[in-house]
Amino acid sequence: MTIGKNGLFIPGPLVLSKLRDHFRQTYMLNETQIETMLASSSQSLEHALSSAGEILKEPEDNERLVAFFHGLKGLLLNMGETEWATYIKAIENKLAAGGRIDYATVIGIIEGGLGEILSYNGGDGAKSGFSQNVSPEKSR
Repeated sequence: MTIGKNGLFIPGPLVLSKLRDHFRQTYMLNETQIETMLASSSQSLEHALSSAGEILKEPEDNERLVAFFHGLKGLLLNMGETEWATYIKAIENKLAAGGRIDYATVIGIIEGGLGEILSYNGGDGAKSGFSQNVSPEKSR
């Protein structure tokens, strides 16, 4: 873990072998089922991150922002990624309290840290197409 510009601890990158172990031990899945879960997790995260661009076009809509990060946190908890879920929860709490974040930086950190699962099975390499296109004045 490192500390980002926003003062939050940034978890280390997701490791696919750890995720496989989580699915095997927590859900008692066989290898075929694990592969299905990895592909499904990748698709769910890609979908969530690709929707970020639309949601974040309205940075003053705090309810939608909190809901977006809350949903992302839930996906990560189901994957056993408690450190990443804690990072997202801190962002969610900051927004719920009326705080500001640099969306491009935060989404870039998330995409980078989750890159291994996002690029799994035909994923696009963890790019929502959003983090490079958010100008600082739209940050909250």
